[in-house]
Amino acid sequence: MSSLSELRRFIKQAPLIIVLDEIDQMPLKDRNDTLHTLSTLGNVGIVCACTSRYDLYCLYSCVGSRLNVQIIGFPPYLDDELVHILINRASHALKPDTWSMTHLEQIASMAQGDSRIAIQTLRSASNFAEREFKGFLESEHLHKRFSSTRELKQLYVSKKMTEHHQLLYEIVKKNKKLLSGELYNLYRDACIERDWVPIARRIFYAYYNALMQARLIHGKRARVRGKVMEFNPAE
Repeated sequence: MSSLSELRRFIKQAPLIIVLDEIDQMPLKDRNDTLHTLSTLGNVGIVCACTSRYDLYCLYSCVGSRLNVQIIGFPPYLDDELVHILINRASHALKPDTWSMTHLEQIASMAQGDSRIAIQTLRSASNFAEREFKGFLESEHLHKRFSSTRELKQLYVSKKMTEHHQLLYEIVKKNKKLLSGELYNLYRDACIERDWVPIARRIFYAYYNALMQARLIHGKRARVRGKVMEFNPAE
């Protein structure tokens, strides 16, 4: 099926389910264009796999309304599950006397359910220890490489977001304990400086929820009257 016309002929014969894995890897415009095109075919179900539901919030309204999106969430890994994954990786890649269960449990606890961060931290810490001519992992290696791995992931995730998501993220990074109203006002002023049209207040919550889902910022109910949130950059 090398063309859209061939796909149309194929689905006339029977319903088709199309699975798009790691759709968040696609540029935002291409992602929306692809989903919009597929949504016009009829007789087609679309399954999109991505690392965070913020990708749903980035869909153009005309695309989201055509898809009738249903979210199926998968909870983060438990620490014990991450340890099991790390045991498998360490057993195949490292010498037995260079790591311990304590090391793997430390990594699992720091990763907070994210298997990619856990695996990359183990790999990076092992390489770091080798460069220092150490014959085994130390807690210092784990903490140093965990911080580096987390920062790289935050940068990677933020770069895939829309300009408005990135702007909100940068504002929170520079201003701790921001209330939701303060965040929106700073965002609106920054948009005016850039000659952008700011997002409406009624969908503002979807944008900051996307940043929270991506673990780029933390949000909690503020200790003031009303439905007010307080935001801080992810630690």
